[in-house]
Order: sequence, then C-alpha cells, then structure tokens
Amino acid sequence: AALVARAAPSHAALVSLSVRWGRETLDLRVELTETVADLRAMIEMETGVRSANQKIFGLRYNGKPTLPDEATFAELQPRPGQVIKMMGSVDDAIEEVEAEAMLAMDESIVNDLEWDHIADATTQLYREKALAALDTAVESTQINIMN
Repeated sequence: AALVARAAPSHAALVSLSVRWGRETLDLRVELTETVADLRAMIEMETGVRSANQKIFGLRYNGKPTLPDEATFAELQPRPGQVIKMMGSVDDAIEEVEAEAMLAMDESIVNDLEWDHIADATTQLYREKALAALDTAVESTQINIMN
C-alpha cells in the first residue's frame, strides 16, 4: 500500500522518492534544500520508526553510503522517483523482543556451558545419562579399514 506524505509547496524545487519499508512503500516529495534529518523525520511521522532506529539505503553522499543528517538533497542528487530502502523497527516491536529476551533469562534455566557452573543433582543425572549413551554409541561403533 502506498502512503503519500505531506503536500509540498509549489514554489520549491522538489524531487519525488519512493521509500520501501518491509512491504510498505512511502511516496515522498522532498525539497532539494531539505536534509537527511528532514527525511528521517518524515519517515518517522509515516511509519512510527524513530529516526535513531532507521537505516537508509540507496542514497550516497560523496560516493559513500554513509549519510550525514545535515546533508541536503541537492548534495545527494537523487534521481526523480528513485527507490530507497529503510530498515528499522517501531519501538513497540523492539520492546516486545526485549521482553522476550528477559523471559529467556529465567533463573530456572540452567546454563551448564559456563565455566563457573556448579552442577546440581539434576544436572549430574543428565550428565551421567549422556555419558552412558556415549559409551553405548562408542561400543556399538564398528570401524572397517579398507585399502
């Protein structure tokens, strides 16, 4: 679905851009005097993705893909109708992932891969079962040497 951002004044030099974000396409019109920071603000208004969370691809500044926020579109020289890509997540999505990560850090989960882990009775039982299974596998393994 294409979303159209703000109507631009008719007296300014404009360039149209299509910003792709996931499955959405934003059709934006920017003045040549506007900056990358202005573009980020427009994208934030339309998508809810904070400027700090945005990665913009498809524009170059002095031949490099790194875009300083103060660079103007006159300096970037985008082609009319140029398609650029934006990657970023809305804060709600980031908070949801962080909450899931916190749940994963549940203290009831034993990480016996750490060097300072002290084995409890349950861990010792699993270790003994694993060693017994390994012994069985080693004993039943047949090696045939063929020349």
